[in-house]
Amino acid sequence: MRFFLSLSRACLLAAALLVSSCGSDDASPTAPSAEGTIGATPFLLVSESGLTFADGTLRGTGSAVAKDPLGEIKAGKSLAVAFTLEEGGSLAIKSFASNALEGGVVMTLSRKGKVLSAGLEAAGKTVDVSKTFAALDASTEVSVLLDVHNDETPAHVLAWKGDVAAPSDANALFNSEKAGDGTSPGNGKGTFWGLTLSKATVKKAVAAEAKFEHE
Repeated sequence: MRFFLSLSRACLLAAALLVSSCGSDDASPTAPSAEGTIGATPFLLVSESGLTFADGTLRGTGSAVAKDPLGEIKAGKSLAVAFTLEEGGSLAIKSFASNALEGGVVMTLSRKGKVLSAGLEAAGKTVDVSKTFAALDASTEVSVLLDVHNDETPAHVLAWKGDVAAPSDANALFNSEKAGDGTSPGNGKGTFWGLTLSKATVKKAVAAEAKFEHE
């Protein structure tokens, strides 16, 4: 009988400790915010799972759309992005897409060791443009500046290193109208832009007017 009473008291004590622990503020998980900023640019999470805003950065795996769209579908815009990738990670920079980041012009940058692979996607087609990004080290912070001219058919896409002083067709890492770089596969169908991360941290994401203009 004493054994059963001792066992009952032990069970009650364990239950009390469990309830106390569950009710503690320290033990309560904090849900990630559905919106935040990358630098000073406000974003909304399209898929909340695996993404966290912290100190002006966005980290993890998932998608986020910029709160301010690009304006007109037939326009030219630039996107400046700085990021780091874990091994096997990737970042897709999406422009002229829907608010769910579908149907846009997409530049996807992926890491394998120090090698940065790149693919340009639009209208359901993807072109491998990796060789034009060979100068960038994927194991360090990567900074790129993209121009997407969705007012041309197909969209004219250019890319530079993020620290380029005076962007031009001559100093572009990639130019979809240059022979051998890889032709743009199509146009975007919306006015939104954003990012899809996979094991990535984005420290800068800014949209502005296009940097390159045809003479």
